[in-house]
Amino acid sequence: MLVILILGATLIFAGLYFLLLAFLARNPANLSTAVGSLAKASGYKNVRGAHGNWIIKDQTDYTYAYMVNGRTYHRKGRMNRHKRRLPQKVTIVYLTRFPRHSGIEAFTAQVEFLLGLFMLFQGTVLTVICLLICAPTLG
Repeated sequence: MLVILILGATLIFAGLYFLLLAFLARNPANLSTAVGSLAKASGYKNVRGAHGNWIIKDQTDYTYAYMVNGRTYHRKGRMNRHKRRLPQKVTIVYLTRFPRHSGIEAFTAQVEFLLGLFMLFQGTVLTVICLLICAPTLG
């Protein structure tokens, strides 16, 4: 039970962290920009889409490297175009205090917000269930 309680508390704190990132990204004063250079690109041909319903002709996994305060960070992603058509330089928008959290051309933090809500909910549910199970044995 102690392990489940610790896991629930960890999920709650991680959820609060991601929600903090999402709320920081809403204020433009907390965002900065850097130039990202294409570090790696690997292309695939005729990739099947979701559930195999369609075929994507060219798909490329890319990695852009950008530097903040002398430290190099990487932004990975996937585009549906040939690797020769990827831009060599892009604008990376990142959180000033947390440069690892970034986006290409814009940083909306939608994923961080949804992940924060999900983790906060799961951590709360785990903690409440654990306390309900442990409550009769404690008193």
